[in-house]
Amino acid sequence: MVLDLDLFRSDRGGNPDKIRENQKKRFKDLTLVDVIIDNDSKWRQYRHNGDTYNRLKNVCSKEIGDKMKKAKHRIVKDDKVTKKTDLQSFNSHFAEFSYVDGFVPTMADTHLWERISKEYNSTEIDAFPYLYRWFHHMNSFGSERQTFHASQKKEPMGEDDLPPSITVANITPEVMKTLSINQIKKFRAVLDKAIIDNEANVATVELARNAALSEIGNMLHDSVPISNNEEENAVVHLHGDVTQRKKYSHVDLVHMVDGVEADAGAMVAGGRGYYLKGPLVLMQTALVQMALHRWVAKGYVPIYTPFFMRKEIMQAVAQLAQFDEELYKVIGKGSEKVGEEVPVDEKYLIATSEQPIAALHRDQWLAEASLPIRYVGQSTCFR
Repeated sequence: MVLDLDLFRSDRGGNPDKIRENQKKRFKDLTLVDVIIDNDSKWRQYRHNGDTYNRLKNVCSKEIGDKMKKAKHRIVKDDKVTKKTDLQSFNSHFAEFSYVDGFVPTMADTHLWERISKEYNSTEIDAFPYLYRWFHHMNSFGSERQTFHASQKKEPMGEDDLPPSITVANITPEVMKTLSINQIKKFRAVLDKAIIDNEANVATVELARNAALSEIGNMLHDSVPISNNEEENAVVHLHGDVTQRKKYSHVDLVHMVDGVEADAGAMVAGGRGYYLKGPLVLMQTALVQMALHRWVAKGYVPIYTPFFMRKEIMQAVAQLAQFDEELYKVIGKGSEKVGEEVPVDEKYLIATSEQPIAALHRDQWLAEASLPIRYVGQSTCFR
């Protein structure tokens, strides 16, 4: 399994220098640590941007809704305004709005002007300053009053152009309130593109980070000898007589007991193919049984694993740069129905039972009291 990303994050208690030292002890590339830190930093920033952009989307929707709601209450005024019966009510309305429907003259203004002209004289009208202003302004239109549009049902959208100084990086909810509906819609289009670009950036740096992360080895125990090969491996324990004596080779022994059909195996399966037969088959099963019983006696649970692993699972337990070239895999579709479009399914043949066992408890939480869990695996190893 790959290392926890928090080990690379100094602000989360991680120690990148410790990982660099571990890479050095393994004689591996130290710059991978910097690649991970750099891409992880970008990934976190892009994720923060994404959260900010999503909040801005909500602010856009809320502001447009609020502005439309206010418009609904202040624009369609013709019924409420024209049904007023006293000049003071008219004066109060025009103290807040330029016209009956708000800020654009309509036929509602024409009808109200005609009504007031018939019912009131100029002295009565002049006593109310806001009504006076509106009345004489409407009077100045002359015959043009008959060409006004009917009462509008929607708020004038405002200016179309979004001020160039406003960007997704500096806009605030307070600034959003000063924009017209059209400007907010323009900004929303810019924001939608920024979200798409940001999601692409997240995917790019995440892929680069995880690729480098899969190349980082696990932390070495203090007892592990520091060496670039097996020649300096430490001898932990000796059991029995380990004196080397020149005896028959495995090849000699196999042929002496007639335990293999190598030529037929190569013909059928290609290179490294063979048929195991006779006493070697019995020895094979006997050795497996002996090993399993010995480990079960020590408290281990025997596991017979799947032969295949899905790509994303194999990627989590093996090095990405190596397993795609070194492991056998099969490619197929999940459905054979004619005309049905299904994604190609890649599955890797296991090189050892350790790989599927490592993924056995994937995405599970294990109680500390249940640890350690001991497994002994048996499987065919495709190499």
